[in-house]
This record gives sequence, C-alpha cells and structure tokens, in this order.
Amino acid sequence: MLAHHTVTGCNMRPGDLMGSGTISGPGPENRGSMMELSWGGRTPVVLAGGEERSYLEDGDTVTLTGYGQVV
Repeated sequence: MLAHHTVTGCNMRPGDLMGSGTISGPGPENRGSMMELSWGGRTPVVLAGGEERSYLEDGDTVTLTGYGQVV
C-alpha cells in the first residue's frame, strides 16, 4: 500500500494513517472498524467517558494496539 501511494506521487509524512481493511466476524462483538462498530453511523459507540460517536471527529485520538500469536 505504501508503494502504491508513493509511486503515484502521494507524499507520505510521519503520522499518516493507512488501513487495508478489517478482519471482522459475524457478530457485533467482532466488528473491527468504526464504520462497522457504529453500523454505518446508525448506532453510536459509547466511549469510556460516556460520550457517543458515530464517526471520528476532528481532534479525536485513535490508539491502535495489537499482538502476535504463534499458531
């Protein structure tokens, strides 16, 4: 994805966010993106502080975490 962007003249900068999609399951507890979590913006997501969001807003902070597992 990075090569695709840069070869077409897109200037990448530190902090640019790229995503190649989500890996989701069949149930609501398995949704992987904000669009899926909010069911296309129709069902707001309740955040830890009690606020609700259907979409990200200017100034929101997104923290990505993950882990690796040997199978």
